[in-house]
Amino acid sequence: MADRTWTYHDVSTTLAHSSAGTVVDFTSGLQTQTGYNPSDYTCQRIVGHVSIAAPAGSTAYDSAKIFLGIVPVSGDARAAGAYPEPFADNVQWMWTHGGTIWVPDNPSASLATPCIPDHVALPHLDIQTNRRIRGRDTDLVFIGYDDSGISGALNIQATLRVLWKLN
Repeated sequence: MADRTWTYHDVSTTLAHSSAGTVVDFTSGLQTQTGYNPSDYTCQRIVGHVSIAAPAGSTAYDSAKIFLGIVPVSGDARAAGAYPEPFADNVQWMWTHGGTIWVPDNPSASLATPCIPDHVALPHLDIQTNRRIRGRDTDLVFIGYDDSGISGALNIQATLRVLWKLN
């Protein structure tokens, strides 16, 4: 196997309310797509885009505060849903993003409606890093949540590519 490999992550799910939930488990994708369970690896780059949409039938001008982040966490913490708080001290975030989003003035009654403003609801990622992750019990995850300001669950779609170096 090459020492560097790209993995592909295309996900469509709902954003968790009030506490963080998993959007993408990058490490699980690495294991599934390569058939290898590394104990020492480095995330070198993440590229792609994310889209957040309000559910069908949302009320125009409703707003919600969102938080998205990429962070390494222990497998036990991930399984329990015990993710770090966004603004807690000593959290080793690789990337964070957040802000207030709104339902536009013409929401669809039958389809999800992309939220506005675009720079908050449609972030583009191009993260260059050399975050080394050691141990089979540590996962690199993309997490997110909203404060329930928009009735119903927000939809999140993420299309991301990750470059790994297998040490």
